Amino acid sequence: MNWVTFKTVSSIAAALCLCGHHALAQTDNRLARATEARLSGEFETAIELLQSETTQAPENADAWLQLGLSLMAVQKYGEAREALNRTLRIAPDYRDAEIALARLDWFEGKDEQALRRLSAMPSSPEADMLKQRIEEAQREPQAHRMRLNLGIGRSELSNGLPSWSEIAVGLGYQTSPASSISFAADYAERFDLSDIYLEARAAGRLNERLAGFVAIGGAPDAIFRPELSLTTGADFYPSVSRGPLADTVFSGEARYADYPAGPVQSAKAGFLKRLGDSDLSLGATGIFLSDENGESRSGYSLRADYAFDETRTLRLDYTDAPETSDGVTLDVKSYGVAWRQTLSPALTLQINVFHETRRVYDRTGVFISTGLRF
Repeated sequence: MNWVTFKTVSSIAAALCLCGHHALAQTDNRLARATEARLSGEFETAIELLQSETTQAPENADAWLQLGLSLMAVQKYGEAREALNRTLRIAPDYRDAEIALARLDWFEGKDEQALRRLSAMPSSPEADMLKQRIEEAQREPQAHRMRLNLGIGRSELSNGLPSWSEIAVGLGYQTSPASSISFAADYAERFDLSDIYLEARAAGRLNERLAGFVAIGGAPDAIFRPELSLTTGADFYPSVSRGPLADTVFSGEARYADYPAGPVQSAKAGFLKRLGDSDLSLGATGIFLSDENGESRSGYSLRADYAFDETRTLRLDYTDAPETSDGVTLDVKSYGVAWRQTLSPALTLQINVFHETRRVYDRTGVFISTGLRF
């Protein structure tokens, strides 16, 4: 290398070095100003600076964290969650981002999810303090402890068979932050015959990873509903914040129902998992049944949920399994679409549309329900 070439290369290297230092200084300055703005309550200014920073330096985990915290402050929770999840994709062990996500869960009313996330972390003063605050808040008297559920449905059958109709009323009471009791009455009409089914249920959280319920019900002078029904079930949440079991719930249920045609025993086992950082959850359930003739049957159901935001959820269902909805067990294939809308913190609306195919007839129906907390 001659002297001229050496001087040229040296000059280019020096220029690149200076550019690198200048860019780094700009990044540090922008992040520092954004952090100062956030701590001073100037959240919109902080968001603007941090959006610029994450665009120019997309692998800057600190900037994504600060952006998530700033978005939380202005209650843009969906965008905040995206920013915090991006932080963890860049730096999987970034504890501040994990704690921020737990705080976000709490802000969105997902207390149990927040506690599970915190329990999966190593102990730290900030995590322990947040966990204590959530638990203390759960012990405070709640504004909406009662819940009223109302539903109405109608189904049309093929082959000229009479329509089915249903009216459901339920009342629940939150006895504590971790437990509730409820009572329900369901009027159903099948083939110009009617039954009224009554049920009482108690549900509770045993710990941060396990919840369960028990229910007893029956229809007086039953025609096609069970004269007596006993059901118990549980949900299990693995204590992990990352990995294949993160954001997964495993569910199980066992039921004994004594129909006029004979007793039916059934069991279900399945899971529902949110896919990564997306708003999509997928689930599957195995269904096992001993029918009124003592014959063993089985089937399955598949489920997909998509949350557009905190207030709107779309659910798709497919089931191929035995069912005893009209007094005798039949193999049924069903397709369903449900839309759930949160109209206010106290009011929800859900619309279910479904189609079923059976050996003798098909059934197409709609069920509309609402829940009111007070």
